[in-house]
Amino acid sequence: MRLKFYSNENFHLGAVAQLRSLGYGVLTSLEAGRANQRISDEQVLEFARQESRAVLTFNRLHFVRLQKQSAIHHGILVCSEDPNF
Repeated sequence: MRLKFYSNENFHLGAVAQLRSLGYGVLTSLEAGRANQRISDEQVLEFARQESRAVLTFNRLHFVRLQKQSAIHHGILVCSEDPNF
């Protein structure tokens, strides 16, 4: 079984499309009806946990802190952006 992901609002849709083309299930915050609502990072992680999905995000500061605080989740993938790729 492949991992399922939940992409945070700041995650690139191009990367979502690429992951889907490789057969991964990715749910975006927009598709989940949770975009542009100022939902806390804690709530993002909890939603992903309830959906059995790992979080995809660029928000290193907050999600690394959350990972250290909460061992109950399906994973957090913190990515870096390289504008020169």
